[in-house]
Amino acid sequence: MSASGPPASSAPGAPRAPGSPEVPNPLRLLRAGERGVLIETEAARTHDVVRLLSSSPWDALLESTVPTRATVLAVLRRSEDVPALVAFLASSSASASAPVSADAIRELPSSAGFDGANPTEMGNSRPTSSTGSGDSALGGSAASTEPLPREIEVVYDGPDLDAVAELSGLPRDEVIAAHSGAEHRVGWFGFAPGFAYLDTDYPDSAAPALALPRRASPRVRIDAGSVAIAGGQTVIYPGGTPGGWHLIGRTDARLWDLERDPPALLDVGERVRFVPVERLTDHLQRAEATPPDARDSSGPELRILAARPGATVQDGGRTGWTRFGVTVSGPADRAAFDLANRLVGNPAGTAAIEVTLGGLAAVADAGADAGRWMSLTGAPAPVTLDDHPVADTALFWVPAGARLELGTPPIGVRSYLAVAGGVVTARVLGSMSTDTLAGLGPAPLAAGASLALGDPSGVDPDSPAASSASAADSAAAAAGTASIATAADSAGAARRIPVGPTTVRFTWGPRDALLTPHDRATLTASTWRVSAQADRVGVRLEGAIVGSASGDLPSEGIAEGAIQLPPSGEPIVFLADHPVTGGYPVVGVVVAADLGLLAQARPGVEVRLRPVGGAGLLHDGMRVAC
Repeated sequence: MSASGPPASSAPGAPRAPGSPEVPNPLRLLRAGERGVLIETEAARTHDVVRLLSSSPWDALLESTVPTRATVLAVLRRSEDVPALVAFLASSSASASAPVSADAIRELPSSAGFDGANPTEMGNSRPTSSTGSGDSALGGSAASTEPLPREIEVVYDGPDLDAVAELSGLPRDEVIAAHSGAEHRVGWFGFAPGFAYLDTDYPDSAAPALALPRRASPRVRIDAGSVAIAGGQTVIYPGGTPGGWHLIGRTDARLWDLERDPPALLDVGERVRFVPVERLTDHLQRAEATPPDARDSSGPELRILAARPGATVQDGGRTGWTRFGVTVSGPADRAAFDLANRLVGNPAGTAAIEVTLGGLAAVADAGADAGRWMSLTGAPAPVTLDDHPVADTALFWVPAGARLELGTPPIGVRSYLAVAGGVVTARVLGSMSTDTLAGLGPAPLAAGASLALGDPSGVDPDSPAASSASAADSAAAAAGTASIATAADSAGAARRIPVGPTTVRFTWGPRDALLTPHDRATLTASTWRVSAQADRVGVRLEGAIVGSASGDLPSEGIAEGAIQLPPSGEPIVFLADHPVTGGYPVVGVVVAADLGLLAQARPGVEVRLRPVGGAGLLHDGMRVAC
């Protein structure tokens, strides 16, 4: 696959179509895990990269894109497609003098999942921009007209308005005039769903004065609809969250509404103009809530009698929403989750229950069903049916009306309970997963909750459950005396629970260049311990201090498995419910196959981090790193 250079209309000195962007500088591409690439471009021009990646075939090949002020994190569904993306972006860079050859792409390190796939094998379709212009090069001629700015009414009466006037040295009226007269453009989303960062282009006379740092003391809670400024940007708080920006006004525009399609009011690259008004009709004072579960509850159900904190419903995840500040979520230990579904014959990604440290009790009101096959994988919690212990919990039969109880597992953290046919609850943005950080999806399970049971007729006929569904097997399993899991499956599940020192593999990048040789050695030679600060969002490791790269950076996209270095110098590894963006350096990304080890590691478990693959730099301007 090759791409032409910029069209003549965008060459230096040539006239450009009205509204078309200037040509960005050459792209710099950094490794961000097995499936991710961090794309550096000009500040405030990342929407051009997002537009390029929204075209065919990349829209189907990408799992997520996360734009920030000067970077875009692109995460592909398959690691095999990374070399093709690198080649395409390198040849699409407006300053690249020639396309990157397939031979150069094949030289990328293969040990980290980059297997040198030939980009031409993806077909001959040529990506086009989402504007329909057909230009494949970044900075190519866009549509001749750009939509008018979205107008948002604001009452400029924020509690920090007078302080902003004093700090900037501008009269209050001039602050309002400068902000409402400026052009604002959505740069990226992060921090919370629908939380848009708008780059504010103030008039020259006001720009330096209003580029204020954040407040020294953040507020604990800020009302939805609050308009705030800091660092030459504007944000509108979509829900009741903490924040340290200067509040200058309020609006009734709903930035995030799950009953709207799409739920985000704004999009990356969109222009906004704030219109001063004296009164609003419906100023929001609450965070948006998840729509109520409207499913039919007349069918078979699993009634929850007891649950510890951390029991949630998880399916394959919520893809396609990261650009709006919503992470994929899904199971923390994907291998154990997949195994549980495979054992009962469910399709991949079928919703199951993630149980943290056991403590779940439930009754299957199966209606006309005689019962259901269930599987428990991950942390080996002891299982009883009507107080009778189940000998092997990898696959067991649960008769209708039987009381199922999960005790505390002796090792590990998270168990996965899959039911033939799956559990069913309301979908939010296409997924049943509970995102504990964003508060999306069904609430964590508690006593009194009920989950519908899906239709088991579609289970895989070759699965252990389907091949063992005889009356004799069912009766034996119901008595807790038999299970039908294969030895290979059981052994594979057991190996994923770390007890003693555990090696976790990772790839360098995207910000590994910030590390000194000493800190690289500290990161990879130290024995780390899992701290008590561990949940579905991430795991903090404690032990040595890695100091050279810690500290603030401009916000960048974060991939699952990212190894971030906060100011403390103790690494944080992000798991399924990680934030979409962050402002501390990410120096590596844990390989997907080893993420489950950290999800199952209890506080005190020792961990060694072992790098695989090459350096984090993939492409710099006109050169592909080999």
